[in-house]
Amino acid sequence: MMHRYAVKILSMLGFYAVRELMYFSIIFKFAKLLRLKSDKLLCLDLGCGNGNITKILSKVCNTIIGIDIKRSNEWVVNDKMDYIVADARKIPLRQESMNLIVLLSLLEHVPKWNEVIAEISRALRAVGVAIIQLPNLYFVIEPHTKFPLLAILPKGIRHKIAQLICCDDLQFDCTINNVIATAIQYSLKLVGVYAHWHSGHKAFPIMKKMSPPPSWFVILLKNRKPT
Repeated sequence: MMHRYAVKILSMLGFYAVRELMYFSIIFKFAKLLRLKSDKLLCLDLGCGNGNITKILSKVCNTIIGIDIKRSNEWVVNDKMDYIVADARKIPLRQESMNLIVLLSLLEHVPKWNEVIAEISRALRAVGVAIIQLPNLYFVIEPHTKFPLLAILPKGIRHKIAQLICCDDLQFDCTINNVIATAIQYSLKLVGVYAHWHSGHKAFPIMKKMSPPPSWFVILLKNRKPT
């Protein structure tokens, strides 16, 4: 209940709108580079939620598809943008059909999240780019639940807390090291990792020296010539 009220207040103050613009600024850099190398930029927003990022990306993509496990009343379909209700572990798109695949705060909510990465590799074109935004569930204050030191609690207790505060469960094995290792296993090449500090943490510069960031962007390349 408290988490829902906090989210509502932050939404009214424009925090999430600002965060989405920050996320898009990172994604846009790679979308712009891909436009230079591709006749058509075909994009996938995986775990698109209400479609806000999908709509923004439609400004630079020739075609973009948003996929989420639940339909949203905010989805808007037009000649550049479409949506599909589907499980991210079974993407209903052809092999090597996308130039750019974006995942924002998705993997940590999906049991057997490695299957999502396998599907990304399958759907991504040669020399395509996947951008995964990954919260640090081991941050001092867990980014989803806002509950301090949640990761060090026994599994059963942290599961109950996550259920009570925000979601069904969180996959605490979805760490940056595990995600990168799994991506490499599925023929994705690591281009780089961006440490991302949300705007609110700028007031605490000492925190940056004492702990890892609350979020990362993992940039992966499908660097394989088509057969």
